[in-house]
Amino acid sequence: MPYKYARHAQPEKSYTDVDLTLENESLPLGPEGFGQAKTLAIKEQRKPFQLILSSPFIRTKQTAETVQKEQDNTASLVLVPELHEVHFGKPTRGELKGWITTGLSTSGESVAQARERIRNFISSLKQYGDVHGLIVAHKLLYSVFLLEFEEKPDDTPVSQLDNNHKLDFAECVQLPEFK
Repeated sequence: MPYKYARHAQPEKSYTDVDLTLENESLPLGPEGFGQAKTLAIKEQRKPFQLILSSPFIRTKQTAETVQKEQDNTASLVLVPELHEVHFGKPTRGELKGWITTGLSTSGESVAQARERIRNFISSLKQYGDVHGLIVAHKLLYSVFLLEFEEKPDDTPVSQLDNNHKLDFAECVQLPEFK
């Protein structure tokens, strides 16, 4: 099952302007973000997606819908609750940095819990068959995917990944084959 992963396009407000909790799920794309999503669709036009799986957050849904529209609306679009951003609880900036370096959270989801959620998602992909798919989700969730692909121990913090694993807004990368 060849899937690509794209981080959502740039939201209307920066993350420094919003609460880094699940409450930021309603943060929409700004004009620049819609342009980034359209560019993503155009870059991937040679082989249009058959299936787009998206986090239910507004910014990811808008990114996915823009890709779908720009690729002639032929891909099925499915909102997948398991693809939501990592649930940090209500962290301070220091606690967020601690999550990245230690993998632990005092009020939200640990890296191990996020990985379990992603394992369940990967197991569910069989229901879609062998399709050319796109997963539209979040930057830190991509790091969680990589920890899983690299078969790191569950308590490995995302800071143990190389810096080249960071995604820019609307950046799309090929994922390894799912097992």
